[in-house]
Amino acid sequence: MRKTTLQAICALLLPIALLPSCVKNRLYDTAHPDQGKIQVTADWSHRGQGIAVPEEWCLSIGGYSGKESGLVHTPDTLFNPGTYLMTACNLPERVSISGTNATLESLSDSTGAYVASLPGWLFTNAQNVSIEADKEHALTAPMQQQIRQLSLIIGAEDGLADKIGSISGKLSGVARSLDFNTQEHKEASNARMEFHQLSSGPNTGKWMVTVRLLGITGGEQNLSATITYKDPGRQRLSLESCLSAALKDFNLDKTQPLFLEGSLKESGFSATIDDWTPAQGWEDIEVQ
Repeated sequence: MRKTTLQAICALLLPIALLPSCVKNRLYDTAHPDQGKIQVTADWSHRGQGIAVPEEWCLSIGGYSGKESGLVHTPDTLFNPGTYLMTACNLPERVSISGTNATLESLSDSTGAYVASLPGWLFTNAQNVSIEADKEHALTAPMQQQIRQLSLIIGAEDGLADKIGSISGKLSGVARSLDFNTQEHKEASNARMEFHQLSSGPNTGKWMVTVRLLGITGGEQNLSATITYKDPGRQRLSLESCLSAALKDFNLDKTQPLFLEGSLKESGFSATIDDWTPAQGWEDIEVQ
């Protein structure tokens, strides 16, 4: 009886043992099946004429941050699956970076605070990227130029320009900081404007200043300056001029230097420039 029972059990189990196994070893595409890896290429193609590619740039994503001197950066970190904010930027002179905020160096004198007038050229990128497990991602960071050159040229009739010894002042309503993730220009400040007289070329005698700005912000941009004459016995002039209309699109395409020209009008102990217009014939001048 016992022998018969064992034979019956074996007869039932034998077909099951002979069935092919349905469990297969899972195959992976990478050596990191639970995480993803990235490689980031910086695209510097959208920059102003004459501006060199920065020697070094930084990449931040998740808890990782690293520097790169070449075009391609491959972090030695693996990332869990998910969506990340990836930021890239260079670190130019007189510009500090904290997260996605870029801030110009601030200076001050007896007239108040103002931003550095010739900071280095800043380029940034911020984008959301999705990382998948068991995958290597080839990403591109298009670097956006965030500093724009502004030149103001002042002319005057009746030989007045040649009687001037100096023009110096400030431009209000310039941005000291920028959130390059949202493209929000913030912290209205001033830019020092120290004009010099042109001594050669078709515009000889005119007065010009060139600065680099992170952008404009606030309601108005006004030039406030003092005009000092070569004749020490002549009264200084106070110059007040509004550039809000001429600068309204200043933040849009920072790769193109902007040249604005105005004509000085004297009235008693003050002066003004009513209309600022794009200056012609300056396009081939190299950026400062």
